[in-house]
Amino acid sequence: MKPEKAIKYLSQKIPMATNVHWDWTDTLRHSHDRIFVVSKATSLSLVKDIHNALIKSMDEGTPYQQFANNIIPTLKEKGWWGRVEAINKDTGDVKNIRVDHRRLRTIYATNMKTAYDAGKYERMMEEVDVAPYWRFVAIPKGPQNKNPRPEHAALHNMVLRYDDPFWEIFFGHKGWNCHCSTKNYTKRGIQKLFGKPAEDVVQKSDPKKFISKTEIIQGKPITTKGYKVGSKEVYPDAGWDYAPGAYNVLLASQKNLYNEIEKLENTKIRKKMRDEFNNNLKSKLATVIEEESKLPLNQKDKIAIATIPGNIQKILKKYPLENGRTIHLENPLLSATLDAIYHAQRPRKKSDWGKSIPIELFKNLPDLLETYELRIEPDTGTLLFYSTPFKHENKMCRYKIVFVASSNFKEYTLKTAGRVAERDADERSIKLK
Repeated sequence: MKPEKAIKYLSQKIPMATNVHWDWTDTLRHSHDRIFVVSKATSLSLVKDIHNALIKSMDEGTPYQQFANNIIPTLKEKGWWGRVEAINKDTGDVKNIRVDHRRLRTIYATNMKTAYDAGKYERMMEEVDVAPYWRFVAIPKGPQNKNPRPEHAALHNMVLRYDDPFWEIFFGHKGWNCHCSTKNYTKRGIQKLFGKPAEDVVQKSDPKKFISKTEIIQGKPITTKGYKVGSKEVYPDAGWDYAPGAYNVLLASQKNLYNEIEKLENTKIRKKMRDEFNNNLKSKLATVIEEESKLPLNQKDKIAIATIPGNIQKILKKYPLENGRTIHLENPLLSATLDAIYHAQRPRKKSDWGKSIPIELFKNLPDLLETYELRIEPDTGTLLFYSTPFKHENKMCRYKIVFVASSNFKEYTLKTAGRVAERDADERSIKLK
């Protein structure tokens, strides 16, 4: 059967010219979920040719050699085969590179593996109700893995729930030519594999064991996340410390986890889990802001970025709107598309008003919502969060964050955010206490 989810993941990427994404260090982690780049490619048309050839190869199930046979004539025609003088049109930098089967095989293998990982992640997330346990599998040395990474072997057979933060770093392949993988299991499947109850096998990651290191690679500081197992520090290759495709289905995962937390009967544990959940939302938002700031693309994937404050939840419950409808929150998570996050933080050039909220402040959006004044439009249900007034260049201003309701009034999504004049209080809105 065709790997439809993997094909979809690879096909939805947008080819980008390499004048900005020049070195492989310019495009890391989840940026690859949205854009397709080829390091040192000399034109956008060349990037598109390679992208289309990869999609065709995946769709038809052809191995590397057939892919190479199909694309090499085009590469030769466009002067990107053998010894190549690659020029960065933005900076004028010139790199003498060799484009051969070694480079082409890396392009093929990397894109195929990450696409399969992304498709697999989406499928496994659809199965968490029956198979919530994920296992890290390190392939030992043999015909399928001639040069295994010894440090990855330290993670072999680690089993954690799908929503454990561990998988945000260690899902799927973890480096160039890595053969590690992730598999999902039911409770009975774990017992059958290990010969003992799942409760005795499944682990929970220790926050204190998450580690990081910063290396200078091609003149740039690259920070990589890892995990400590016993005395061994285990890291993916630089730029591989992420789960391909995770942001594409992140909102569904966040909703499932929130609903499970709310089912907990122990009040203290439920509060602790809520705090961990909210801290994780803040961490996710900060990561997306850092990565998406480089990608001015139209991306509609959603993630949860905050929780509606508890006192506001009570007010909104069955809130009567002017059109006779009422607000029935499915859950109090506030979501945002990746495009809206980019739009909310980017500087606008048309006028002095409407400038974006400073990035470092916007990263703390969950905390801002706890303190900002909240207004609601009684006809649409739109929520407007306003900061206290402050002076900017002799003008009184406020920060404004806008969330719009879904058509069934069960969910709120970020529309925009920015700096506005103090007098800019929507006349149609009323203050919520």
